Amino acid sequence: MNTTLEKVMSQLEELGSENSRASYEKLGAGTKQFGVGAVKTRAIAKKIKKDHPLALELWQTGNSDAQFLAALIMNPSELSKHQTEQLVDEISYSKLLDEVVGKVVMNTPYAKDFAKEWMNAPEVFKARAGWHIHMMYAVRVNLSNEEIDSLLYTIESEMKDAPPYKQETMNKCLVEIALHHDSYTARCLEIGERLGQLSDRKVHKGCTSPYAPEWIAAVLAKRL
Repeated sequence: MNTTLEKVMSQLEELGSENSRASYEKLGAGTKQFGVGAVKTRAIAKKIKKDHPLALELWQTGNSDAQFLAALIMNPSELSKHQTEQLVDEISYSKLLDEVVGKVVMNTPYAKDFAKEWMNAPEVFKARAGWHIHMMYAVRVNLSNEEIDSLLYTIESEMKDAPPYKQETMNKCLVEIALHHDSYTARCLEIGERLGQLSDRKVHKGCTSPYAPEWIAAVLAKRL
């Protein structure tokens, strides 16, 4: 382990907590992590800035905290299509996956291809990644009407029976289409009501319901 990598790993270990570690383990991070919160990890990344060689070394440790940091300091332009897909293939923790998709995959020239290739993948986390890309394109208002119609058709016909991790991101995609494409808001609300997915999910105080119609309504109310 080189000096810089060793220093960063020691810093992550110092910032971790047993309570967070236990919580992240339950969420799928496994035991190879220190329990470092995202805010603390982002603070480290801000000081390091971009350092692709260090990012690759951090990723190779297999420690999910180090991999989260790697996603923040990695230079996506230096990754081949195969290397990018390999990163996603190695992830089995949704928090890390979403960060890698948002910070790395979306900033490669392959993102659009991956969205189409992965959304129906048999691997649940790869399928989640494909839908996460579509969701981010919806936020950026970078989807054609044809693409939106296709996504909504798939959501209508497949979301109800999709595995939880994939279903969660399909639901987010439905919400973001409603919020960023006004001509589709009513249709998205109708789809959400008809499917009824996540309507029974417990909502903690101060949080927004994951049930699409309530989520959409809550955001729209804040815009008034």
